[in-house]
Amino acid sequence: MLFPLPSVRATRDALVERGFPVELRELWNHNHNYYVRSGEINRYAWEFLSRRALTEGPKYKEYRR
Repeated sequence: MLFPLPSVRATRDALVERGFPVELRELWNHNHNYYVRSGEINRYAWEFLSRRALTEGPKYKEYRR
Protein backbone atom coordinates (compact mmCIF):
# COMPACT_ATOMS: atom_id res chain seq x y z
CA MET A 1 0.00 0.00 0.00
CA LEU A 2 1.33 3.43 -0.89
CA PHE A 3 0.56 6.61 1.01
CA PRO A 4 0.67 10.07 -0.57
CA LEU A 5 3.68 12.05 0.62
CA PRO A 6 1.55 14.98 1.93
CA SER A 7 -0.34 12.50 4.15
CA VAL A 8 2.91 11.02 5.45
CA ARG A 9 4.23 14.49 6.25
CA ALA A 10 0.98 15.44 8.01
CA THR A 11 1.18 12.29 10.12
CA ARG A 12 4.78 13.09 11.05
CA ASP A 13 3.80 16.64 12.01
CA ALA A 14 0.89 15.44 14.14
CA LEU A 15 3.12 12.98 16.01
CA VAL A 16 5.85 15.58 16.57
CA GLU A 17 3.25 18.05 17.92
CA ARG A 18 2.28 15.40 20.47
CA GLY A 19 5.85 14.85 21.62
CA PHE A 20 6.81 11.70 19.73
CA PRO A 21 10.41 11.50 18.48
CA VAL A 22 9.75 11.16 14.76
CA GLU A 23 12.16 11.46 11.85
CA LEU A 24 11.04 11.20 8.25
CA ARG A 25 13.44 10.15 5.52
CA GLU A 26 12.11 10.64 2.03
CA LEU A 27 13.78 8.15 -0.28
CA TRP A 28 13.52 9.60 -3.75
CA ASN A 29 13.18 7.24 -6.71
CA HIS A 30 12.29 4.36 -4.39
CA ASN A 31 9.54 1.95 -5.44
CA HIS A 32 9.00 0.16 -2.10
CA ASN A 33 11.39 -2.65 -3.00
CA TYR A 34 13.00 -2.89 0.44
CA TYR A 35 15.78 -5.23 -0.61
CA VAL A 36 17.24 -2.86 -3.20
CA ARG A 37 17.94 -0.18 -0.57
CA SER A 38 17.89 -2.26 2.62
CA GLY A 39 21.41 -1.23 3.65
CA GLU A 40 20.49 2.45 3.51
CA ILE A 41 17.11 1.94 5.19
CA ASN A 42 18.60 -0.20 7.97
CA ARG A 43 21.33 2.38 8.58
CA TYR A 44 18.71 5.13 8.99
CA ALA A 45 16.69 2.96 11.37
CA TRP A 46 19.75 2.08 13.47
CA GLU A 47 20.86 5.73 13.65
CA PHE A 48 17.42 6.67 14.95
CA LEU A 49 17.07 3.82 17.45
CA SER A 50 20.64 3.94 18.78
CA ARG A 51 20.09 7.48 20.09
CA ARG A 52 17.27 6.32 22.34
CA ALA A 53 16.92 4.11 25.39
CA LEU A 54 13.97 2.30 26.90
CA THR A 55 12.89 3.75 30.23
CA GLU A 56 11.47 0.48 31.55
CA GLY A 57 12.39 -3.16 31.44
CA PRO A 58 10.64 -5.55 29.07
CA LYS A 59 7.14 -6.73 29.85
CA TYR A 60 6.12 -10.23 28.90
CA LYS A 61 2.72 -11.75 28.53
CA GLU A 62 2.25 -15.49 28.22
CA TYR A 63 -0.32 -16.59 25.67
CA ARG A 64 -1.83 -20.02 25.92
CA ARG A 65 -3.70 -21.94 23.28
